[in-house]
Amino acid sequence: MPKILLVDDSQTERAMVSSVLQEQGFEMDVAFNGRQGLEKIESSRPDLIILDILMPEMDGYTMLRELHKKEISIPVILLTKQKEKYMKDLLYFENYSYYLEKPFKPQELVDRIKEILK
Repeated sequence: MPKILLVDDSQTERAMVSSVLQEQGFEMDVAFNGRQGLEKIESSRPDLIILDILMPEMDGYTMLRELHKKEISIPVILLTKQKEKYMKDLLYFENYSYYLEKPFKPQELVDRIKEILK
């Protein structure tokens, strides 16, 4: 069963995404910001990361830079309301796999995950 790490500061978003993905048979872990996400990645390597961009303490952009520095290559799905602002810079990162603009349809997220992990 693939393990997914969801990094998002929104409790509502974490609950919705976790519920949908658990129903699909994925094992879920969550982090509230990029710093906590990095800690969880080092302790238990997930198969995929779902990453919000705008978060307190450490945002998703900074977390991606840290993953790149540490040469950690795990597929990432970015969730953002500000696609245009970040996409040029985010394409630089090798571990960037896909993005979904918020709001998104849960089935769209499930389809992306299955496509990436196949």
